[in-house]
Amino acid sequence: MALREHGALSRRELADAVGARYWGPGRFRAALSEAAYEGRVRRLSRDRYEPVAVDSPS
Repeated sequence: MALREHGALSRRELADAVGARYWGPGRFRAALSEAAYEGRVRRLSRDRYEPVAVDSPS
């Protein structure tokens, strides 16, 4: 995941990192909203996101 590799990113930086320009209309927004809803990313501000730490299975 791009956020785990780069840390907190702006929405534009994240879109560039994952190549969202080629995904089709609305796909990036939907994917980012779903990731936030599921707790995989945390919204830091209006335009900045960070990864949520995931406990690794032992």
